[in-house]
Amino acid sequence: MAPVEVPKVQRALVCDKPQKDYELKLVNDYPVPQPKYGEVLVKLSSTGVCHSDLSLLQDHWAGALSMQCKVAGHEGVGRIVAHGEGVDKEKFPIGLRCGVPLMRHTCQSCEDCWLPGQECYCENGLFSAVQLDGSFMEYVPVETSYFCPVPEEIPDKYVGPILCGGVTVYKSIKNAGLDCGDWLVITGAGGGLGSMAIQYANAKGIRVIGVDTGSEKEATCVQAGIEKFIDFRKVKDVTAEVFKITGGKGAHGSMVLVPSEAAYNQAVTYLRKHGSLMCVGLPDVTATIKISPVVAVFRDIKVIASLVGTRQDIAEALDLAARGKFHPYVEEYELKDAKKVLDTMASGQLNGRAVLKF
Repeated sequence: MAPVEVPKVQRALVCDKPQKDYELKLVNDYPVPQPKYGEVLVKLSSTGVCHSDLSLLQDHWAGALSMQCKVAGHEGVGRIVAHGEGVDKEKFPIGLRCGVPLMRHTCQSCEDCWLPGQECYCENGLFSAVQLDGSFMEYVPVETSYFCPVPEEIPDKYVGPILCGGVTVYKSIKNAGLDCGDWLVITGAGGGLGSMAIQYANAKGIRVIGVDTGSEKEATCVQAGIEKFIDFRKVKDVTAEVFKITGGKGAHGSMVLVPSEAAYNQAVTYLRKHGSLMCVGLPDVTATIKISPVVAVFRDIKVIASLVGTRQDIAEALDLAARGKFHPYVEEYELKDAKKVLDTMASGQLNGRAVLKF
């Protein structure tokens, strides 16, 4: 493919000061970065909008994780338009499709990088929307040493949500070791993450109970293939209902997607012996999970977490989508609508996943 003309400036959503009442500006003159040694420049066609973007823009995790850049976003998809020095142009040709996920760099030499499946905990790692400008801009540099190819079979609008939310719930199910026929309770099942988790679980033959509220959420869960739905506003004792559905034994796994301390503490009560509490949603840094060591020991309760997936996890999650086994429920928006989307997300009224088109 012939070289692509790259402009000097681009459109970007810029936040100068992350805080609760943050300002997000759409500018037309944000500098286009030049790819460094070993990097390619990717022109994005779309980017997903993740709840983590909202949390970073609001500085919700201050003291633990904060934006050190001006551009959020970590669910981009696009194609290579330029090469930095030292890039194999045959292996990474102009036009090659790729993703821009949360993780953008690993040192490949620390203890975490050497542990199988743990590279996303790299002690020298660099993340989109944290240390590095993210995917809320048109052009993003990508290291070829941390490259995520995207199959051509998947529409753009589905790719972004898989790169973060999708792979995170996929990795959570993978880490929990749930088998065909096992019961999984998903708290927050009717949202964008929940609908993806339901589909990934179904692909493994896992039986899913969704906990959420409202007819729209229930409809989303049913469409995704849920087996049982519990409306927590209508059911007086959610834990008792879970035990009833599972034949009095409880669930093998309980995945919490909502950023709520109360939801986490209730989720522990759903579990059967040898069950796993699967931590995905990120509440305030002061939130705690209350479980008696006696209960944990006598019931063999495990607490596992899923930060985000590795490149291998991303490849596996994308492969399922490419083969038609799964797709996110998506609404597309223009870049200028980003703040409205984030405000809707903050109010809890956003159904499915949001994607911004460039």
